[in-house]
Parts: sequence; structure tokens; C-alpha cells
Amino acid sequence: MDIVFHHPEMIKATLGTLLLLGTGAVSARAARRRLSYETWYYLHLATYVAVALTFGHQLATGADFGDLKAEALWYALYLGTAVLVGWYRLARPWLLDRRHRLQVAEVRPEAPGVVSLFLTGRRLDELRAEPGQFFRLQFQAPGLRWAANPYSLSAPPHPNFLRFTVKDLGGHSAAVAALRPGTRVRAEGPYGAFTGRLQREQRVLLLGAGVGITPLRALFETLPGRVTLVQRARRPEDLMFREELEAVARRRGGQVHALVGSRSQVGDLGTALRRLVPDLAEHEVYLCGPEGMAEEAVRSLRVAGVRPNRIHRESFAL
Repeated sequence: MDIVFHHPEMIKATLGTLLLLGTGAVSARAARRRLSYETWYYLHLATYVAVALTFGHQLATGADFGDLKAEALWYALYLGTAVLVGWYRLARPWLLDRRHRLQVAEVRPEAPGVVSLFLTGRRLDELRAEPGQFFRLQFQAPGLRWAANPYSLSAPPHPNFLRFTVKDLGGHSAAVAALRPGTRVRAEGPYGAFTGRLQREQRVLLLGAGVGITPLRALFETLPGRVTLVQRARRPEDLMFREELEAVARRRGGQVHALVGSRSQVGDLGTALRRLVPDLAEHEVYLCGPEGMAEEAVRSLRVAGVRPNRIHRESFAL
């Protein structure tokens, strides 16, 4: 305790260390499952405070900072990082908001607890968004304006609108369903590499479950080649975009299948997939869904002979 209270900058450094340890603790899988995304998001903002608190301690007690050049370099690294954080987390979203003026145009029910959100704005083509990517959306409405949540495009980007599909998984996503047309939206993005740029084969399987079907819906409409989409669900009413997917399949000559039922009803996932896609090993796979389902799918695909570098997985887990 003598070191903490009497050495230079140690009190602040101790507080910063405790904040970092606390952030790490709530990021553990067991703890993360019990936290809403919004709580997790706010707690992680404390890492910025932790870094600021510990910075002075490094200079005051660090033996490597005896000369001014080393100290100046350390300042430059931290200030450079602060500038990048300020640009990408604050300045750029503000500039995008001023340029594109995104707002809610429509909230459309899709399935129990699922809605599609249509956003309009100006110069949307300049965002250069691609099917499969996501944005962090910050809705300027009571209770929603202080957190930027990630949502995937559920249709190819259009010059006049962007569509996102949201499932009720917590307080924030549930409140999105009640948004009114005209609500302003700040957006960060587009982000993500889960796009057509990954494609190397002409035969492609899109495999999704739950809200993980959203980026696959956009890819299904745009990927070239022979594309098959398989949607996994426990109940028929949980299937999303059924009519849309059938219409897209007819237009492009693709295939749409549903695997509906519990694990015991569906049986081994690999066996079920091979029934639907006999030449499964020759396919490239885009995979998105709940963590347990995705892990089972990766194992099944590997057993079926799909090469590891041909399995592209998008995760919604934090």
C-alpha cells in the first residue's frame, strides 16, 4: 500500500489497472452472456479512461524514458492513437451524418420479434457499401442515442435506401421496432469483409440461422455462380424472408432450402446438408448464425470435405 499511495502517479495507475481488469472480467464468456450489448458497450468505454489514468505512471517511473527522445516518441504514439480514435469514433460519424442525413423511412414486420428497418438519405451510393457488410447505427431517439449497435444489411445497398433487419434480442433492438419514420440515424461504416470479394468458387452454399440470415439474404441476390441458400430454424414461423428468397431464387436460378425442427428432428447437420447439396465438398460456404450452430456447422462441413479456406464465417458474438 505504501507504493500505491506514495510513489508518483501510482494511485491513478492502480485505478486504471482495476478498470482494465474489470473490463476483462465482464468480457469473459460466462459474464458476457448475462450482459446486454448496451451495458457491455458502456463498460468498454472505461478502457479509454484506464489508458489515460495509467499514462502518467509510465513516464514517471519508466526507466526507459530517461531521455527526451524516448519520452517524445511515447507521447507521439499515444497522441496518434488518440487522434485516430477521435477521427473514427467521433469526427467521421459526425461528418457522415452531416453528408448523408440518414433517417428512418419505414419499419416493416418480418417475423415474430423481427423487423426490417428502411433508411433513406442523401448520396447513399458514396458510402460504397457491399452486400454482407454491416453498420453501427445510433438512433437519435430517447433511450437509443448513446449506443451504436451493429446491424447487417439485409438487402443489397440501393442508391435511395438501406435495409437492415433487426431481431428482438434485448432492450435496444426491441426499441428499434417502435421507431417512427423521420427518426434521425447516425451511422458508422460500412464494416466487414463478409462480402463477395471472398468468393473463389462458382458453387456457393449460404448457410444461416436466426438473424444470421440477414447478410446472407443480401449475398444471395448478388453473388455470381450457382448459389444455394439453406436456412436453419426451429419452427416454420421463425423462417425469415421466405417469399423474398423464393423470388430471388426464381430470378437468378438459385436454390432455397429450409431445415426446420429441433436438433433431434433434423439429425446430424452434415448429413442433412449433403441431402440438400449432394456435391457439398465442392462448394464454397458463407456461414452466419448463433455461435453453437456455427461451430457445429464448421465441424460438419470439414467432415464433408469442404476445405477450411473455403468456409467464411461471420460472427455476431462479442
